[in-house]
Amino acid sequence: MSNGGAGLDGLMTAERDELMERVAYLEKQTTDQAEELTCLKSALADCLRRVQVLETSRGTHSPSRRTTASRTASESRAGKMPSGPTPYPTGRQTRHMPRLPAASTMSSASKRPPSQVSLRTTTNVGLPSPSSAAAPGLKVGGSSGSGTLARPPTSSSKSGSREPTYLRDEGLLRTYLRGRCLNFYAPTDVASDYDFSAVLDVPEEQLKLEWVYGYRGRDCRNNVYLLPTGEVIYFVAAVVVLYNIEQHSQRHYLGHNDDIKCIAVHPDKITIASGQTAGHAKAEGRPHVRIWNSVSLETLQVLGLGVFENSVACLSFSKTVGLCPSSPGLSRSRLPSIETLEV
Repeated sequence: MSNGGAGLDGLMTAERDELMERVAYLEKQTTDQAEELTCLKSALADCLRRVQVLETSRGTHSPSRRTTASRTASESRAGKMPSGPTPYPTGRQTRHMPRLPAASTMSSASKRPPSQVSLRTTTNVGLPSPSSAAAPGLKVGGSSGSGTLARPPTSSSKSGSREPTYLRDEGLLRTYLRGRCLNFYAPTDVASDYDFSAVLDVPEEQLKLEWVYGYRGRDCRNNVYLLPTGEVIYFVAAVVVLYNIEQHSQRHYLGHNDDIKCIAVHPDKITIASGQTAGHAKAEGRPHVRIWNSVSLETLQVLGLGVFENSVACLSFSKTVGLCPSSPGLSRSRLPSIETLEV
């Protein structure tokens, strides 16, 4: 009986060993097939990239023309601009005169202490104008009551308008950005005949980014990766650069609207995730994560809008649930908040 039990144990041991060998063989075969599949995907991505480069070099891709809606929008924006240049008399430059305050404003100003009234009138009163002559019931004077005229207003307080203005005599286009005055000088050959209110046709040509210099490494880590296609991927400012070492060429992902702080590469080596900081725009400038294809440079998904406060500092893909970036956002309290965003 003992001999029969020993024979049965030996048979079970042999079957177990054979089963373990078959399982190990199947695992090895599965791993090899997964590696071959990754290589095929990389080769396909490289072929598609080469085809795209070839088509671009031959000029088959014509620049996309803007639709009539963009032209209508430009016309509506131009309609808000001043209808003509600012007139100047011959021989001297006219300064913009401030408008006189209304009667209610003057009555409220008369109730204030004398020091405040004199300060207000000294600041707002300029040279006499036809509008001031048309109001005989108003008398404006300095603190001494002698009617001394104050210094004319500066360029920052002229007319209080922030609309762009073209000064024809100077050939100068003056506009304001965030309260700051910016001057743009027109070319000499078109300065005298330039019409600021004219609506021009939308040009068919478009600018194309050819080369990006620099690399962000001062406040970022884990920001350089090597793709199976032979391209090095990194970022600077709001651009993700895919640099081909052999061909010394660059491709660029331009989906972000502010500085990029982190990137991550999916295990398939094709899908990329990149996170950015908060921008100036309230709606589109919020921190978020973009998932995009490194071959076609098309955006697949935008995640995290309204989730993060200031910035997305780090990204990582989960190997258990697939495409699942985990992004710490830097808040005002300096405490990182980790969020899991599922695709």
